[in-house]
Amino acid sequence: MSKKRIYIILEVKERELLAKTLLAIQLSNLDYSIVIGKKNNLYNYAKYFQTGLFFFKGMGKKNIKPMQMLKSLGHNIVGFDEEGLLANHPSMMKERINENCLQLVEKFFTVGSKQLENTIKVYEKYKSKISVIGNVRFDLLKKEYNKFYYNEVEEIKKKYGKFLFISSTFNRLHYGMPEMPPSPGRDFMQSSYDYQKNFEVKLKEFLYYFPNKYKDIKILVRPHPLGSKKYWEDIVKEVNCKNFLIADEKFSTNSYLLASEFSISSNCTTAIESFFLGKPSINFRASEKDGLIVSPLIREISSIETLNVKELEKIILDWFYENKKFSINLTSNLRESIKYNIKNIDKYSYQLFLEQISDLNFTQKIKKDKFSNKFFVTFFRVIKRLKNFKYKILSKKKKNDTTSYEHLKFPSFTKNEVNDIILKFFNLSGYDRKKYELKEIYPGCICLEKIRR
Repeated sequence: MSKKRIYIILEVKERELLAKTLLAIQLSNLDYSIVIGKKNNLYNYAKYFQTGLFFFKGMGKKNIKPMQMLKSLGHNIVGFDEEGLLANHPSMMKERINENCLQLVEKFFTVGSKQLENTIKVYEKYKSKISVIGNVRFDLLKKEYNKFYYNEVEEIKKKYGKFLFISSTFNRLHYGMPEMPPSPGRDFMQSSYDYQKNFEVKLKEFLYYFPNKYKDIKILVRPHPLGSKKYWEDIVKEVNCKNFLIADEKFSTNSYLLASEFSISSNCTTAIESFFLGKPSINFRASEKDGLIVSPLIREISSIETLNVKELEKIILDWFYENKKFSINLTSNLRESIKYNIKNIDKYSYQLFLEQISDLNFTQKIKKDKFSNKFFVTFFRVIKRLKNFKYKILSKKKKNDTTSYEHLKFPSFTKNEVNDIILKFFNLSGYDRKKYELKEIYPGCICLEKIRR
C-alpha cells in the first residue's frame, strides 16, 4: 500500500524553503510521502500525481482556480495564510481569506488564537473548519533546530566581525501601489506603503550621517527578498563608507540575526525571529501614530523602541562605546501575548497539523504517480524550458516585469539544494540519510520518503 501523500506549496523561496523542508522531514519521518515544490510546478503536474493532500499557503481569490482544479482531480486541500500572524484584522479578512477558498478547503489553519478569533468573527458559519496549528517557521528557531545556522554564523563573524544588522522592509515601497478599487485590502496596502515611505525618510537620515561619523561601527543591511537590491546598492554607493555594506545574500537572515550584536528594523517580523533566537532588537518606528499595518506583537516583543534618529544614535553608541547593553525582557504578559498569537510555543507545528488532519479521508483516486521516471522527467524538463523561453519573449514584448518579480520570489529550486538542507537537519537530529529517499518525481517537484524495510 502506498504512503499517504502531502504536497507542500512554496512561493517565496528565501522565506519558506528551510521551514517547509523541516516540515517535510518531520512528516516523512512519520511515514508520509511528502512533495515540496514551487506552486506552478505542483499545479502543472497535479494531473499525474498520486492523489493526496495539498497544503496551500494562501487563501486569496487567485487560489480559487487552482483549488477547483485540484479538487476535480480528487485531491484534498487544507489552507493557511502565511502572513496571517500580522495581517489578520477583521476588516481585511474577506480579501485575505476568500469565501470560495474557504468552501473548497477541508480545513483552514491559523497561526494563533488571535487570528482564529478574528477569522471566526467574519466567517462564523465555517467555524468547524478553522483551527490553530502555529507556523513551522517558529519551530526552526527553537534550540533543537537553530543550530542549523551555526556554521553560517561563524562564517559571517569571520567575514564581518562585529556589526549591527538592518533588515529592509521596503517591498511595497519599491513596487508601488497597484491599481485597484477601494477596499479593505487596498487600505492595508496603502497603510503599508505610507508606513514604509515614512520609515524611508528616517532611515536615510540615519544612514547618510551615522556610518561616516562612526567608522568603527559596522552596519550590514539585508534587502527585502521581494524588494530592490539596486535601491540599496545606490544608497551604499552614495554613502561611500567601508563600514556600511549590503549583507552577502548567500547567508540567511536568521544567521545574520544570530551573528549580529543586535538588529534594527521597523514593524518587521525579524523582531519576532530575533526574540526566538535570543537576540536583542530595536523597533525603529516610522511615526508616533500606529496605522493599520502596525503589529502590536512586534511592538511588544522588540527589546527597545525609538521614534527618533538621535535617540537611535545614542542607543547604538551606548552599546558599542559604553558597554550599556539592552536585552530581551520576557514578562508574564509578553509570554501570554506570544502564546495568544503563536500556537506552537510548547509543541511543534507539525504535531498540531497532524492532529487536525487525522480525520481527513486520504482515499487515493490515483494510487501511483504517472509518467514519473528518468525519461519522462527529462522530457517534461525540456517542455518546461521551451515554455519558459516563450513566456520570456512574450513578457519582453509586453514590457511586463512579472518575470523579474517571480524570479525574486523563487530564483531556482533543485534536488541537490534540498538534499543539502536535509543533510544538515539530519546531522542535528541524528537521522540516518540512508533510510530516506529523495527524488525529483517531476521537474521542480521533490519527493521525500522514509524507506520501508
